[in-house]
Amino acid sequence: MTLATGKRAFYAQREMPLAEAYDYASQIMVDNMLARDAEEGIGAFFEKRVRPNGRTPKPWPQTPKIPNLTALQQITSRSHR
Repeated sequence: MTLATGKRAFYAQREMPLAEAYDYASQIMVDNMLARDAEEGIGAFFEKRVRPNGRTPKPWPQTPKIPNLTALQQITSRSHR
């Protein structure tokens, strides 16, 4: 429900003057955060609970590791000489 409400609000506010759109979107966000399914979804995310469809939330992406940073630094320093 909250996702559908957010999508409807997004398209509705596009047609409004900026100040009116901010007020409208702010109220929709507050209403959405107070909805029961938002409370459940946020709680499930932070508690890493399994979703009703059986899937667990994806973890945040990790920063890629550079295999040989020293070699990369040497190559970079040579090219700047």
